[in-house]
Amino acid sequence: MSESKKEKLIKRSITAILFGSVSLFLLYWSFNTNILFVALVCLLCYRELFLLDPRNKPLDQDRFNLGMTTAINIIYAVFFFAFGYYNEGFSLFWQILIYISLLYGLLTIINLFRDVPFFDFKVHLSKHCGFIVLHPMLLALYCMNVHESSTYFLLKCVVLIWIADSMAYLVGSFFGKTKLLPSISPNKTWEGALGGMSFTILAGMGIAKISQESLFFWTVLAFIIFVFGLFGDLGISKLKRTLGVKDTGNLLPGHGGFLDRFDAFLFIWPFVAFILTFIQP
Repeated sequence: MSESKKEKLIKRSITAILFGSVSLFLLYWSFNTNILFVALVCLLCYRELFLLDPRNKPLDQDRFNLGMTTAINIIYAVFFFAFGYYNEGFSLFWQILIYISLLYGLLTIINLFRDVPFFDFKVHLSKHCGFIVLHPMLLALYCMNVHESSTYFLLKCVVLIWIADSMAYLVGSFFGKTKLLPSISPNKTWEGALGGMSFTILAGMGIAKISQESLFFWTVLAFIIFVFGLFGDLGISKLKRTLGVKDTGNLLPGHGGFLDRFDAFLFIWPFVAFILTFIQP
């Protein structure tokens, strides 16, 4: 291994340990720190997405527009969550958000296989910030609030995402031969995807056993998290290829930006929220 590769691996490892430790602490400590975790992910991913827009100036020249856009969306998010939080039951308000987000997610998946995309991100990426970042994070809060019977629900979902990503990478590295979507992500293989899915489902079954919750629920949820987490990863990869960038940012040394790390986390929530309306933990 060359010196540069060793340095990169060390940098990635240190970042992963520090970032993972902080994330696990926030997700484990309390319901309020879970909300803090979601808010931080939302704001940092939103910032990166805003700055990726080719029409926006560098941050030092465009702080006003970023500040105004962020403030408007924070007010919108607080109002949306407060309205849903203080209305008992499955309100029409949340149903509308879930189905709008589901539609956008499905269009994103179809977009992966189209030569002429539905979304031209070069025109005005900022218009998609709500759909890509804000709405999924609101649905994450919704899932936490409505299904408090499942202790550490967000933590369990994040663990499944990490297992899916890690095992797909490891299995693909050793056994991967058949490319999944080489035009978007040349390193992903069918063998890696199938291996990652198998380990994620096994992990979901393990969570059900340890937490004494529904085996059927966690098996289905693990499958949903893997499949749509993979589509989220591919969706951000296509966005980056469209814009001609390697990483969404540089806040995580050796890993790129927050959007690079949380692409699966962002994309799964409309589908998880939809499943939770029919199956209980």
